[in-house]
Amino acid sequence: MNRLLCLFSIVFFAGCSGTDTTDANSPAEREAQSNIELKKTNTSKTSQEEPEMLTITGTIVYKGMEGGFFGLDANDGKKYMPRGMNKEMLKNGMIVQVKGYILTDVLTFQQYGQVLKVVEATEIGRSEIGQEDFK
Repeated sequence: MNRLLCLFSIVFFAGCSGTDTTDANSPAEREAQSNIELKKTNTSKTSQEEPEMLTITGTIVYKGMEGGFFGLDANDGKKYMPRGMNKEMLKNGMIVQVKGYILTDVLTFQQYGQVLKVVEATEIGRSEIGQEDFK
């Protein structure tokens, strides 16, 4: 009787542990899995896109409000707050060509324009608006 009970228990537990009988490698399942992986890849790329590099020509201007700051008035009429620019280039009236990208996650007290992370700056000349240096 004990052997019969033991045999019944083994068969019962083996039957309960069962495995999935569907083919895990069926073409439909493989396609569904690849679509899920593709969606994951596409969403991760959009969050890590490189910022657009801009080339801007304009004039450095000193503004005495909010404690004083330097801005960049672009030739197309837009205004920028240059960040990371060489201090030697920050002179009121200096005409520059700047390469950089917009920082979208930075706020400033001045709110003069978009914050521009300067990668490279070249002096082009001086304008007539003022030659004084405000450091």
